[in-house]
Amino acid sequence: VFVGLIVTNVRETELRQQAETAQHTAEERGDELTHNLYFAELNLAGQATLETYGASNIRNLLDRWQPQHASVDLRGWEWHYLYALVHRESFSSGKLEGWTFTTDLSPDGTRLAAAIYNYGWRIWDTTTGQVVQQRQTVADDHTNGSIRSVAFSPDGKQMTTTDYQGDIAIWDLSTGERTLLIEGEDYAANLYNVIYCANWSPDATRLATCQLGNEDPRLGDNEPDIWDVATGKKIHTLRGHDDSIRQVDWSPDGTRVLSASTDGTARIWDAASGKEVLRIRSPSSDDKRKQIFTVC
Repeated sequence: VFVGLIVTNVRETELRQQAETAQHTAEERGDELTHNLYFAELNLAGQATLETYGASNIRNLLDRWQPQHASVDLRGWEWHYLYALVHRESFSSGKLEGWTFTTDLSPDGTRLAAAIYNYGWRIWDTTTGQVVQQRQTVADDHTNGSIRSVAFSPDGKQMTTTDYQGDIAIWDLSTGERTLLIEGEDYAANLYNVIYCANWSPDATRLATCQLGNEDPRLGDNEPDIWDVATGKKIHTLRGHDDSIRQVDWSPDGTRVLSASTDGTARIWDAASGKEVLRIRSPSSDDKRKQIFTVC
């Protein structure tokens, strides 16, 4: 009898462990199925953007994943992007004080920033379409109101702006205050000194920037720069392009910088040494068609 009780207890323990394992597997499988369903429906919503009357379908699909309707909140940047897309009337209903040159979406997809010529910068909530932050820059802000680009930091807590005076600024978005200003040459003195773009390194310790430049080196700097975010000091000037730089970007591991130029080349640079490691030429020989405007 005693042996029988031991066998029974062992069997019960095994059955309990099997039941717990089966439950855990089912929960994991359920999570996997839920994730798969989310991405499948977001994919359908993305396809619906190509349809003439797809807005209602997009709204219905997005609504299914609102926290009050879903068991878990899986919404990522893709959800917020599509939500902003179908509710864009919320963004366009307000009057902008100037041209919008560039926009950037925060890493979590909840905010949209815009660089507005002759005004400053503005940030909207992508769910409600409401303005949550803005700064009207003026002459004593060293920007003369003419912001050229905006870019969120990788953690979304800071933002960099560039302007027509060749200035680069970093803003603390928790306070709205500027924490760093790298002053450039005055736009009135040389319009080619406009800082066209600035992008953060993946670890948020450096910025890569480019100026508009010109094929005539006397009229502007055709060389991307890398800056230390903590000190505002220039780390490297990437020398080699002989016409305007239109975009710079980083590799995912932060070891390389990419640049695109109207000189007909895209180049990859070693971020540590500032040396060129690869050059890709446009296949076109036509001066206008050979220009390269973006890299990623």
